[in-house]
Amino acid sequence: MRGPAISIDKIKDILRLKTDVRNSHEHIAQSLGLSKGAVGKYVGLARSAGLDWAVARRMSEAELKQRLHVRRQQPFPYVQPDYGHIHLCLCRSGATLLSEWRRYKDDHAEQKIYRYTQFCEHYHSFVLRLGCSLRQVFRSGEKMFGHFAELAIPLCDGGYAHIFLVTMGASRLSFACAASKDTAQEWVSCAIRALHFYGGVPRLIIPDGSIGTMANDAARDHEMVLSFARHYGTSVLPPIPREARQTTRPFLPVKLVERWIMRKLYHRQFATLAQVEATLQLCLARLNYHPFRQLPGSRASAFAEWDQPALAPLPAQAYEFPEPGPGPLSAEALHSAVQDKPKIKVLVADSSAGMRSYLEQLFGNEYQVISAPNGPLALQAALEHRPGLVLSGLIRPELDGFDLLEALRAQPFTSTIAFILLFSRSNDDAVQEEMRAGADDWLTKPFSGRELLSKARGMLALTRSRRETQRSNAQLHAVPLTILDGLSEGLMGVDAEWRITYVNSSAEKLVRLPRACLINRNYWEAFPALRRTLVELEYRRAMSGRMTVRFEYYDEHDQAWTEMHASPMEDGGILLCANDITDRKRAQEVLQGAEARLNGELQAMNRLQLLGTRLLDISDLESALQEVLGAATSMLGAEMGTIQLYRPQTQTLEIVAQQGFCEEFLTHFHSRKCDDTTASGRAAKHGKRVILQNAYLDPAFVPHRPVLALAGVRAWQSTPLFGRDGRLLGVLSTHFREPHYPLDRELRMLDLYARQAVSLIERLLIEAAQREL
Repeated sequence: MRGPAISIDKIKDILRLKTDVRNSHEHIAQSLGLSKGAVGKYVGLARSAGLDWAVARRMSEAELKQRLHVRRQQPFPYVQPDYGHIHLCLCRSGATLLSEWRRYKDDHAEQKIYRYTQFCEHYHSFVLRLGCSLRQVFRSGEKMFGHFAELAIPLCDGGYAHIFLVTMGASRLSFACAASKDTAQEWVSCAIRALHFYGGVPRLIIPDGSIGTMANDAARDHEMVLSFARHYGTSVLPPIPREARQTTRPFLPVKLVERWIMRKLYHRQFATLAQVEATLQLCLARLNYHPFRQLPGSRASAFAEWDQPALAPLPAQAYEFPEPGPGPLSAEALHSAVQDKPKIKVLVADSSAGMRSYLEQLFGNEYQVISAPNGPLALQAALEHRPGLVLSGLIRPELDGFDLLEALRAQPFTSTIAFILLFSRSNDDAVQEEMRAGADDWLTKPFSGRELLSKARGMLALTRSRRETQRSNAQLHAVPLTILDGLSEGLMGVDAEWRITYVNSSAEKLVRLPRACLINRNYWEAFPALRRTLVELEYRRAMSGRMTVRFEYYDEHDQAWTEMHASPMEDGGILLCANDITDRKRAQEVLQGAEARLNGELQAMNRLQLLGTRLLDISDLESALQEVLGAATSMLGAEMGTIQLYRPQTQTLEIVAQQGFCEEFLTHFHSRKCDDTTASGRAAKHGKRVILQNAYLDPAFVPHRPVLALAGVRAWQSTPLFGRDGRLLGVLSTHFREPHYPLDRELRMLDLYARQAVSLIERLLIEAAQREL
C-alpha cells in the first residue's frame, strides 16, 4: 500500500542535515520520523542532480521537484488469480494449493505472476475475509453435517416442532425439516429426507451431538442407525459430546445455518407442523440461492458443480425401519403395567395432550410415567401411586397447579413428593405464589428437555431424602427416648414448660455442655443466645400448634449451619433434633460459586459475540472503540477505562475513548510517552500487560497521585494492543476505585476483547487509507 508523500519541506530538511550539518542517515531518519531508505533515496537524487544545501534552499517547490524528478513509478502489474474460484476448486479430490498455483502459472506463462509463496499468502488473506462458515475446505461429496436444533418451536396445541438441519460440506447447500419428536427414529427419517433432497449419498454423515434426545432403547437405536448406514452405503460417525463440540470447527457451517433459520422461526406462531415446513422451504430457497459475498455463485450452483457429481447414487428402494419394540407406558388410565424391574414413578399433570405426550416420551425410558389431564385425577393418582416427582402444568377452571400442590402438601403420605411447576410464561407474581405454596422448582414453557431431565433427577433425590427423614421421625416416635443415645443426630426432649428432660450424647457434643448441666433446666435459660431468633420462632410454633417443623439455622458466632427439627410428643412436650450440616453447606457454596463463574463466562462470551456483530456496522473509529471499551469494563466490573492509540510520529499514546473520567484526569493523561511513568506507557514499552493492584504503593506514580485521588482511581490494568504484523497500535486500560487484581478467567476474556479492538483498529485504518486513495 502506498505511504504518504514526503513534503518538500522535509526533503529540504534532509539536504540541510546531510550536506550542511553532516548528520548520518540514521540520525536524520530518527529526527524527521522517516526511514533510512527514504533519507538515502533523496540524498542520492540530490547528488545525481548536483545539488547541495546552498543551492536547494533558494529553489522553489516546483524547481526542486523538477531537478530531483520526484515521481513514484508504478509497479509492473501482477496477474491477479481468482481466489474465490480457487477456494472452490480445492474441494476436488487431489486438488492442492500447489496444483492450483501451477495451473495459474501455465495459464499466464507470458505475464508477470506471483511466486508460490506470495500466491499462498494472498490466498490465505482472502480466506480470512470470508465468512466463518465458508473458510473451511471439504472434499466434494465427502461429508454431510446434520443434527436437531437445540431449541424447539412451540405449536399452538401445546406440542413442539423439532427442527432438523443438514449442510453439505463442500457447497454448504442446506436442508431443513420439522419433526414432532426428538428421537433416533425421527433423526433417521429426517436424514433419509435429506439424502433424497440432495439426490445422492455422501461418504460420511456427521451428527452434531446425540442422535435424538429422547432415547427409548439405546441398543435398538444404535442398531437402527447402523442398519440405515448399511442400506445407503455410507457411514454415520459417533456423536461428539457437548463439551467437545462447542470448540469443534467442522460443525460451524451447520451451526450458523441453525442460528439464521431459528431466528426466522422462533418468534412466530405456528398451529401445525405443516406450517413450519412451509416456512422452512421459503427460508431454504432464500438461503441456498442467495449469492456468496466473496465466492462465485451460490450454494445451489456450488452444489451442482462440486458436490452433486461426487455423491453416490441412491438405492433403488427406500429404507424400511425394523419392527418397533414395546412402546412407552400409556399412563392415561392412571394405572401402570407390572414390569420386571420397578421404576421410579413420575406423575405428569398437564391440561395439554401434546405436552403430556412429549413428557411421556422424555421420561419414558428411565421412569414409569403416570399422566393425568386434570387436577382431580392427578390428586387421585398421587394418592394411589405415591410418585417420586410431580410435573404440573394445569390451568383453570378446574384444579390448577397451585391447588394440586396445596392438596399434596396437606396429606402426610404425599407431603414429601418433589413438585415442579410448568408455567406457560414467566410471571414474577406466580413464582412468588409458587414458593409460598411450597413448590420445589419451576420452569417456563417452552423449556429444554435436557434442563428438565437434570432438574428432575435432583428433585427425585430430594424426595428420597425427605422420605428417609420421615421414616426416621416415625421410628423415633415409636421407641423410648432411652435407646436414642447412639444416634448421630443431637436429640433433646423438653416438656410443655420448656424444661429439658432428655439429652443424648450427640447433643452434648453439639452444644459443648455436659448432660448434668442441662437436665431440668429451662431451655431458653440454658441457651439465651437463641432468643428472638428463627429457632425460638419455629420451636414455639411447633409447641403451640402441635406440628412438626423443619428448618436450617446459621450461627454467626460459630459460623456453623445446623439442620433443626421439632416434633410433638404425647406428654405435651416436643422432641428437638439438631444436625451439623456446615460441611454440606460449604460444599454447596463451592458448587454455586463454580456455577456462577461458569454463567459469568458464558455471559461474557455472549456479550463478546454481540459486540463483534455490532462492530461490523460501525465505521467510525472512536464510536467503535467506545463500544469495545464499554464491553471490557462491564466484563471486568470496572468503573472506568480508556483506550489509547499509538502515534508513531511523536511516539506517544493518546486517549481516543474513555469512560467515567473527569476532565482533569483526561487533560493530565491525554498524551503520554511510552515510558515507565504510567502503566499504559510501561505496557507499551515492554510489550506485556501491566497490573497495579494498588497504585499508591508504587513510587513511580507519586507525581500522579493528586490526579488519581481526584478521579478516584486506586488500581488498574493496561493491556497493549499489537497488530498482526507486530506493530504497537495502542493500549486498553481499565481502572478500579478500590485495590483490585483481576481473576485469570477475566484476563483471558480481556485478551479476546483486545483482539476485537486490534481487528477493529486495523480494519478501520485500512478503510480510511483506501478512501484517501
